[in-house]
Amino acid sequence: MKNKTIIMIICIFSLYGCSKTNTSYSENIKTVQTNESATDTKSETIVQASTLQNKGEDGDKSSETTASKTTEPDLFHVIYEKYYAPWTESEMQSEIAKRKQYRDLCSFYPEVSNYLENVREVRDISSVVEPLYFTDLKIYQNQDFDQVPPLIIHLAKNEIYARHGYIFKNQDLNNYFKGQIWYEPSITPENFKDSVFNKNEQVNLKLLSALDTYK
Repeated sequence: MKNKTIIMIICIFSLYGCSKTNTSYSENIKTVQTNESATDTKSETIVQASTLQNKGEDGDKSSETTASKTTEPDLFHVIYEKYYAPWTESEMQSEIAKRKQYRDLCSFYPEVSNYLENVREVRDISSVVEPLYFTDLKIYQNQDFDQVPPLIIHLAKNEIYARHGYIFKNQDLNNYFKGQIWYEPSITPENFKDSVFNKNEQVNLKLLSALDTYK
């Protein structure tokens, strides 16, 4: 109980700094260094036929969707309850260490780590505890992704699937998400239904599909 109280207090203080960077709600949580290395960078766009997004590479678009809005205090509360409250500090660090093997196997993880550390200035455990973007909780705009590398946009799009347990066929994507302690693989591509996406995810998926140029 003490550990969770400490984490909540730290998260409250870090919330104010995050409003500027739109990155992590736990910047001052005890840092766990994850300086993993690998080679090459490659991935794939999910080949997922959906009436809610651009389809593959052909750029077909769906109709407009009205999305819900989440206030900043509500957003903080949901993020804390979803990603931090279920763990004690020791459990969290144990799971992070356990999943390091997958981060080591992901060829593009060093690029992600470099972006988080040097651009977003995220150097704590939130980089593997929280997703890159909270696409299920808020609506993003084009300008939110100005100057964001193609790989990060690609991962942001695939996070929408990963959040619902999508099992990736591409090994780099598979290893990347298995390295995130919030990810729980459970549904094969053949059995995945995009009807699980909420309104926010539908709108963000359209946007990110249009912006995704990663090869």
